[in-house]
This record gives sequence, structure tokens and C-alpha cells, in this order.
Amino acid sequence: MGYDMNTGYQVLNAIMQSGPDNKRWHTIYTMAVKAYGLEAHFTKAQADSYARWRQSIIDGVDLQDVTYLRPSTYDKVLGVLFPEMARGIAKKYGLQPEPL
Repeated sequence: MGYDMNTGYQVLNAIMQSGPDNKRWHTIYTMAVKAYGLEAHFTKAQADSYARWRQSIIDGVDLQDVTYLRPSTYDKVLGVLFPEMARGIAKKYGLQPEPL
């Protein structure tokens, strides 16, 4: 069973438009795009929009903006459920700092 790439981008676009409370999960979505090779199916306009959004996430993580930092709570289960993403998740990119 396949899936419609236009619908896939529509889902991603909805995520890109989501509010600040959801930004902590955006690194997971970019990992999914990479792991599943979704960007290869984007139109030029979609790829440009995605690139801008992805860069905003990178900038937020680089600045250690807590809005963009996710808890590691679900990393293990996500790695099991989505094995294609496990390597990216294991890099621990964009995680909230561990409490002391």
C-alpha cells in the first residue's frame, strides 16, 4: 500500500504552520523527511518552503531556544516504531538538557 506524496506534503505543511507549543517536536519531523527520502518528492516551491522551515529549526536548536528542544521521553519508542529514523534519533540532536 502506497501513499500520496501530495497528501504527505500537506501533512508536513500543517506541521510547519503549527503553533509554538509543537516546535519542540520539529526535529523529529525533519528526521522523518530525511529518513524516508520525502524531499525527493517535493516540488521546487515545497522544497524551498521546507528548507526555510528546517533552517529555522536549526537556528533555534543552535541558540538552545527551549521552544525547539524536545524531551527524550519518547526517543526509544520512536526508534523502535520507526527504525529508519533510529540513527537520527540516537544522535540526540535537539534534545532538552538533562536535569542535574
